[in-house]
Amino acid sequence: MKFILQDSNKRTLTETLDQLWRISPTKFDLPEALVARNSQWGSKNQSDNVISTRKLSLPYSKTFQSDLEYNLFRSKLANFFLTSKKPIYLIDVENGRRASVEISSIPEKFDKGSEKRIVTDASIELILMDVLFEDFEESDTDFLYLPSGGYFDIYLSSEYSMDGYPMFELIAESNSNPDFSLDLEDADGNGFATQRIQSLSFSNANELNKYMTISSVTGEVQIGGRINVSKPITYSSNNTLWTGGSFLIFKPGKNRVVYSSAVNAPVQLRIRHRTRYES
Repeated sequence: MKFILQDSNKRTLTETLDQLWRISPTKFDLPEALVARNSQWGSKNQSDNVISTRKLSLPYSKTFQSDLEYNLFRSKLANFFLTSKKPIYLIDVENGRRASVEISSIPEKFDKGSEKRIVTDASIELILMDVLFEDFEESDTDFLYLPSGGYFDIYLSSEYSMDGYPMFELIAESNSNPDFSLDLEDADGNGFATQRIQSLSFSNANELNKYMTISSVTGEVQIGGRINVSKPITYSSNNTLWTGGSFLIFKPGKNRVVYSSAVNAPVQLRIRHRTRYES
């Protein structure tokens, strides 16, 4: 397995990091009352070893000829995280996914020798800043104009993937309040999940209320803000709607997202998703 540490200016840490250790569970840092209690989400009392974690360990094996060489190596690691342009990404090259990280610690673990240190099972401790690994394909989607009954197909690789957590970004195309639902259908056209949204403020009557995002990753709905086509929409913090209800979760294979509006109001829709993999 090949992993790369890279900052937002595409500058990489050149030391070889060959293997990602198994992610160890810690706590999921959303308030427990705001997160739906089901098998997909972790909480203080109901953790999940894959999603309920923010701690990562990257091991390395390297022989140093002197204490000076070892200290230079540690300084190089620390300097990369201190001076690089944030966010810093841990890139899983084989699976084409990434997560933003921060440094936690560089613990020492070595056998002392004469004038050298032989490192054994040493690791770089990282903190995962995203809830899930980010699949690269989520950054490549465009907005699609959808009338009521329109749909968008998303495919998850069946190899090693468990499920996918989507983020829906919408732009209202009508000043009629679009009381709408998003339904998921499988490859056979059978529906297996639905989510209904009713919002009095979501319309294109004014520039600030025509944007909405529905995130299954963080469990929140946001309204308002201004569009930037090169990155996710930025929203005002006073228009965040937390919900403890269910959010749509993709399955491996074909996922057809069907948009339906009670008042036939069209929208533009962009879908980003993050895939959860078997460890």
